Amino acid sequence: MDELVRERIIKYIRRRMDEYGITAEHLMPAEEETVAEPEPALPKAGMPAMPKPTPGVVQYADASGNSWDGSGPMPEWLLRAVRAGQTPDFFKRS
Repeated sequence: MDELVRERIIKYIRRRMDEYGITAEHLMPAEEETVAEPEPALPKAGMPAMPKPTPGVVQYADASGNSWDGSGPMPEWLLRAVRAGQTPDFFKRS
């Protein structure tokens, strides 16, 4: 694997871990511990809770052509906008 690609993947994983409050300890359970289903991640403080998505249907879009169907983690383009003070509802498609 190309070293640059590897470094980018590591940075991406670290950002996602920070976003959801995941630590290395969460990924390495104690040997006597059984692996349980993960609890759903709570939204970060100050971020509005997202409604249940309708998979495959674009629910959020920006003027640059980025879109998101609302399933899975919030995409980077929308996270940047939210961190800059915009609300996800601004990008909600009617």
